[in-house]
Amino acid sequence: MILRILLAAAFTVSFLLVVGVHQHKSDWVEVDVPSVSVNDVAFGVITGSANFFTRMRWAEQTWMVHAPVVRVFAETTMPEGWYEDIHQDPITWDPPFSGQMRKEWGHRESAYKYYAAIKRMAEGNGYAWYFLGDDDTLPFPKCIAQHLSKILIDPWIENRWIGQKCPEGYCGGAGVILSRAALLTLSAALPECLRQYSGYYADLTITRCLTSEGIVFDSVDWLRSQPPLYFYTKAGRAEYPNETSVRSVCSFHYNDVRRYKELLDTTEDEDLFRMTFDEHSKQ
Repeated sequence: MILRILLAAAFTVSFLLVVGVHQHKSDWVEVDVPSVSVNDVAFGVITGSANFFTRMRWAEQTWMVHAPVVRVFAETTMPEGWYEDIHQDPITWDPPFSGQMRKEWGHRESAYKYYAAIKRMAEGNGYAWYFLGDDDTLPFPKCIAQHLSKILIDPWIENRWIGQKCPEGYCGGAGVILSRAALLTLSAALPECLRQYSGYYADLTITRCLTSEGIVFDSVDWLRSQPPLYFYTKAGRAEYPNETSVRSVCSFHYNDVRRYKELLDTTEDEDLFRMTFDEHSKQ
């Protein structure tokens, strides 16, 4: 009798435990952590005739080797076939002003060039993320993809833009990253923004436009508008005290293309290129 009671009690406890565990598991929510590769990021570069045969030549042989999708936008006709001529797009290029207001052209020109590039990228094949920078921006594509994997959103439906925070918005030199949804939103809003925010450089125009559209901004420390040498100065060491922290930076600005010439043999592997570049930047 006692044995039967003990067996019944043991069965009841086991049943409750199984039911409890089953019930607990049914409440679990599985979260898929997105894994972003360089194939999920489209890179866009703004250049011009003054730098096409210097900066862009070395970019083509260095960081662009590691980016499967790169679109180069130039504002003038040149005898090259691997860039996209945005000067011939009258809808996006012709400035809606003349006379004295053309004094603003130095500021407005960059904004119009960026708008033309954004418009073209929005019309093209869809990618999860878009990086847009200048011809003296030096991004490391694999590093960027690794950081984007930590941003737990669906870039196809969620508006998000990523950059380095500056007092008036984001610092455009190190590039700006847009989710696919944000790129489409920005492309649709920019014509009105260009009319409303006249006389600003491209990064400030885009900042105001993205902000007015309510797009969430992520300020990150792995996009930096300083040149590589900055990170080996006293001020740079205060922010990035060791080699590991410096190598966490995925994009720099104001790159001296003359330094690239001594690095071309290391570009086959991005990690080796990065390590060699960091060592070279100390000089």
